[in-house]
Amino acid sequence: MRRLSHSSANLFQKCPAAWKYHYMMGLRGESGPAAARGSRLHLSAEKFLTGQIDNLPVDFWKISERMNRYKSMNAQVEVEVAVDKDWKPCDPGSPEAKWLSIIDILIRSPDNALIIDLKSGKPYPSHQEQLQLYATMMMSITAVSTAGVAALYIDDGQSGHEKTYPREMLPMLMKYFDELHERISNEKDFAPTPSFDSCRFCSFSARKGGSCAAGV
Repeated sequence: MRRLSHSSANLFQKCPAAWKYHYMMGLRGESGPAAARGSRLHLSAEKFLTGQIDNLPVDFWKISERMNRYKSMNAQVEVEVAVDKDWKPCDPGSPEAKWLSIIDILIRSPDNALIIDLKSGKPYPSHQEQLQLYATMMMSITAVSTAGVAALYIDDGQSGHEKTYPREMLPMLMKYFDELHERISNEKDFAPTPSFDSCRFCSFSARKGGSCAAGV
């Protein structure tokens, strides 16, 4: 069973060749300053919500009220969830794991799961699919009736892709991600799909000394 996360599935949908370089050949590009900043801010959020620090960095000033509210609600942080082919919970390191997710902020009640994903960059359409996967996984491993999701953008203070998924949608959501997983698992060609926006940031582009000569 190939274990996938949304970030790996998203890379495949952008460019199968880049996915092959990264996940099959084990090539790694250099992380830029934006990625380093994102990791730093996520760690600060985790320490704040778990009481390890009393104050957030100034970067969080636009969402400080929300973060304080989440802390008062005893939010769980960095929740690792893995499911097998039947959408049953399993160990993240198990060979049976099919999808793996790490939920930044999770607030549970008996009937609802609220899932918040912190974003340190700009909004992208793929964030909606990421949150859909998180909602699907949470409803599949718990008995909650609904899963609410939102992407919380640290820099502009906005909340995006807010939606509540009812349990009635679970079979449809499972089917979508089953088909996506199957498409990635059965891929044979891994042909590049060059575009200006993708190639200019791609670590595997020949312009950056990478292995792919198809960049634009």
